Amino acid sequence: MAFNQEYLDYFLLDGHNNPGFSGGPVVAYELDKKELKAIGIISGYRYEWSDVFVQGQPVSLKYKENTGIIVAYCIRHATELIKINPIGFNL
Repeated sequence: MAFNQEYLDYFLLDGHNNPGFSGGPVVAYELDKKELKAIGIISGYRYEWSDVFVQGQPVSLKYKENTGIIVAYCIRHATELIKINPIGFNL
């Protein structure tokens, strides 16, 4: 997989995401190196407002329905912040 961090700010993934997944890694397998590489960090998920139904009839309530689209940011953003704020274990 060719992955150039320089030109990518964020990407959208097809998958099921839930609250609490934010901050989790997005990894890709590099075929030529035969290794996993962290390429992003999950930021959240996209939702849409949907109607609530009671006995088949819509009521005046709505809920946030998970669209299955995961929002992730390039790992470059995290590594830049780590370099600016070098606290903790030296990498």
